[in-house]
Amino acid sequence: MGCAPSTSNYKAPNPTDARRVMRVQCPDGGKPGNTIRTTADDGTVIEAKIPPNTKPGEIFSVGYMPSTQPMRSMQVRVPAGCSAGATVRAQTSSSETIEVKVPAGVKPGDTFTVQYRAASPPAAGQSAPPQPVAPPAKTEPHVPNRPARTPSAPMTKASSMRLISVMVPPGAGPGSTIQVMSDDGQKLQAKVPAGVKAGQIFQMQYAPVAKAPIPEESKLIEKSDMPSASIEAPKVQGAVAGTSEMWKMVKQQMDSALTRKNDGIISSLLDSAFADGLGKFAPESVKRAANDMAAKQLREAVESEDPKRLKGALLAAKRLDATNIPEFTQAAQKYRQVRKLPEGWDITKLAVSRKGDHMVAKTMLTAEQKMLFQKLLDLTHTAIYTRDRLGEGVPSRLELVDVMRIENDNVWSDYMIRRETIRQDLLSDPEGATQCAVATVANTEIDGDSAEAISMRLAQEFGEPLLRSVNEVFLYHGTNSAAADKIACDTFKLDLTGTNTGTLYGRGLYLAEHCTKSDEYTRPTSDGLRHILVCRTTLGRVYYTDEEKPDPKVCEEQCTRGKFNAILGDRQKCRGTFREFVLFDEEQVYPNYILTYRRFGQKLNPKRTIKVSCPADSGPGKVLTVQIPNGAQVRILVPPNTWPGESFLAQY
Repeated sequence: MGCAPSTSNYKAPNPTDARRVMRVQCPDGGKPGNTIRTTADDGTVIEAKIPPNTKPGEIFSVGYMPSTQPMRSMQVRVPAGCSAGATVRAQTSSSETIEVKVPAGVKPGDTFTVQYRAASPPAAGQSAPPQPVAPPAKTEPHVPNRPARTPSAPMTKASSMRLISVMVPPGAGPGSTIQVMSDDGQKLQAKVPAGVKAGQIFQMQYAPVAKAPIPEESKLIEKSDMPSASIEAPKVQGAVAGTSEMWKMVKQQMDSALTRKNDGIISSLLDSAFADGLGKFAPESVKRAANDMAAKQLREAVESEDPKRLKGALLAAKRLDATNIPEFTQAAQKYRQVRKLPEGWDITKLAVSRKGDHMVAKTMLTAEQKMLFQKLLDLTHTAIYTRDRLGEGVPSRLELVDVMRIENDNVWSDYMIRRETIRQDLLSDPEGATQCAVATVANTEIDGDSAEAISMRLAQEFGEPLLRSVNEVFLYHGTNSAAADKIACDTFKLDLTGTNTGTLYGRGLYLAEHCTKSDEYTRPTSDGLRHILVCRTTLGRVYYTDEEKPDPKVCEEQCTRGKFNAILGDRQKCRGTFREFVLFDEEQVYPNYILTYRRFGQKLNPKRTIKVSCPADSGPGKVLTVQIPNGAQVRILVPPNTWPGESFLAQY
């Protein structure tokens, strides 16, 4: 869609107006007040103004007066040098010039059918032969009539043929032969054209049984029986966007499958029809069929008490927009029961908010809960500089902006199984199973709240108390925004089969008890926000070391081959910095919360500061290796808005 600036005031369409109403999607780059040009399903060209507070991709309504001119159809030949998606110009039988988009799968020299609004009826006996066309001159892009139709086989004599729209079923693709039923009840075989995938629509010709005269305008393409233009046209990738045409075909095939009581075909039809969020446009009869199918699958899953079947039925119901039926609630409750999920989890939200095959929900915490996390950050803040800060000063405080709670079905179940395994192991062999003191569960207080009390309350509100007998605690992990979101959905990934990269305590997952330690590994967004994960962690039997230069292989094998579950590297004792916790099994860690915050009061120590010049091949975010006064080399991060030739101060 093309946009032209406009200063006119937007007026919402009056629902009582005699005009028709249609739904329009705001194009990329469109802004409130801009004028966009689009075409209604009846061919009427409309200029609509984007209303206030409408963003690209959002839908708004416009009113229009339908054109009284008849619709015509014609064939267009694709010129040399034009491919699918290109816009070309063609001349109609009444010498009008129209612009059309070449549909997918059509090559230069091929012809395809288009519809257009005639300015005046053609002369008697006049036909519209294929017209040579040429690419239009470069102009401001405009909204086409609708996404081009996927091509059918070459046209034969139009006077004896009709067109039917066919949706490709699951499992079929280009070259596949599928069976369809025509409007007059014929069973037809159709070959899927090139470039058309499952769930997409193409057109095919067939010879009607009745020899009744066909109206002139229907010789090349049937008139649409599309209902009111107020129905929003769904987006079907690479296929026809008209809702009426698609749902009419779906309903016909659905009625046939229901008559034969073929659940397999019904399920396939519904899955294809409801793909890409099209369910809200479905006729009531199709929605009822979707609800009935979902209810049946949910009831069977509840009776089985199989968590895999329950999860599959819940996700299938979500795809079919059938989450408001009673069976969905019953299945969600049963799933919580068999999977032993915390009582506070919203299983409906979990299913609806799934990420791929994972049932994941994110919930923003209340202001009161956010205050608890701010206190926990303040209680675990220690202003100590380490070389991992790369020359940046230690912030005097981490100011919390938001807290997101993570509910991840698969990751939580794996975590709880592993926690129980460690608990049983410690019961059978208690040697070395001493309780580990950690800052996040310490007795230090602020405003009457201790770190221990805050952690216990947060765990209880999540729905599962911390199990201190297995050294279950909250620990921090600093990262960037994208990685935090990915970890929340897929958990941590450890690769212990690679080469030793020289990490201090082995190739494991590193966590911290102090937020300022994890803050060292965060990276800011463009607006200065940073992210730390608060992870529920089962430390189990802890291997302690205060060596300044430990053997990483020995540390790793204590957990991967020995009886220990985690490493506690005491850098606080040997170097005066921070203690580090290292685990070698990602199932011992559950990413529980994402903290979004800003650094505040970041200062450099003037006694340990050097001036660094940004080299020609560097810039903001790059890491430099520089020499400090004692001759040692350290790594320094180039700060934001610092460019080649400019100098900045860094701490070492």
